[in-house]
Amino acid sequence: MISACQKNSDETIANPADTIELAKIAAATATANSNSLCASIQPFYWEIGSGTGALGKASVGGVTPDANTVLQIASATKMIFASYVLEKRNGVLSAAEIKGLNFTSGYSTFTSCVGQSTVSLCYANATAYNELNDNKFYYGGGHMQKIAAVDLGIGETNSTKLAAEISNFIGNDLGVVFNIPQPAGGVQLSANGYAIFLRNILNKNLRMTNFLGSDSICTNPITCPSMAVYTPIPSSESWNYSLGHWVESDPVNGDGSFSSPGLYGFYPWISSDKTRYGIVARYDTGSTAYWDSVLCGRMIRKAYLSGVAQ
Repeated sequence: MISACQKNSDETIANPADTIELAKIAAATATANSNSLCASIQPFYWEIGSGTGALGKASVGGVTPDANTVLQIASATKMIFASYVLEKRNGVLSAAEIKGLNFTSGYSTFTSCVGQSTVSLCYANATAYNELNDNKFYYGGGHMQKIAAVDLGIGETNSTKLAAEISNFIGNDLGVVFNIPQPAGGVQLSANGYAIFLRNILNKNLRMTNFLGSDSICTNPITCPSMAVYTPIPSSESWNYSLGHWVESDPVNGDGSFSSPGLYGFYPWISSDKTRYGIVARYDTGSTAYWDSVLCGRMIRKAYLSGVAQ
């Protein structure tokens, strides 16, 4: 285990409360550096923090990515968009908006907003409703595309205006940029920007604090075939899905954390007790990049929460 005096130069400890906290960060650091699940995804950046700031952070396997590296966060956008909807609606969602945010609206056919100039054009050209999937979980961006274009009336926004609209409600200091007008997956952001967002949730500056885990549903078509049609989570695990975020509720491997892993390996999470956040940040186009980051990230989280390197 690494002592406080042996920290790498790019790790920081913010307000260490006591030796227990130091031991937890040392365990997380050792896991990030040496665990085989983490070795397989290098290079990456990790961070664990509280509402006051980062408690531990480091780049592993190279000097980049670091906290300020802007990455395509893909589906990690979903938690951001859901938080925006909650703010715009003052915490009062319609039944249709709830279904859209927990992916049971039936708008399950979706391709991509690449080449589309506005939210509405992407909705018209890349999104379709399937009655057979209404009231059933189907992971995909069409649900949120419909909310933005129809329910919220922001269909005429392009990527620049969409970023400004969302930032106006959840914080202009995050640095949110959309590369395509896709509310469920178009954001480019640094780990530092996402950490600000997560700290705002922990500090109850955003309504999402009280909605973590709200209206969550079963997502595994094997364990609940009448409720779920498609999930990207491996069938060996059963997670629930809430408003724009996952609940890691698997009875064997889950710890109840709230997360929003992105396709290219950006994995943000909030602990089940809403006192800690974490991020694994990287960019990888491999087909299992998102899940590989989850496997590493939850080892780092387990190490921190237990104080024992994994």
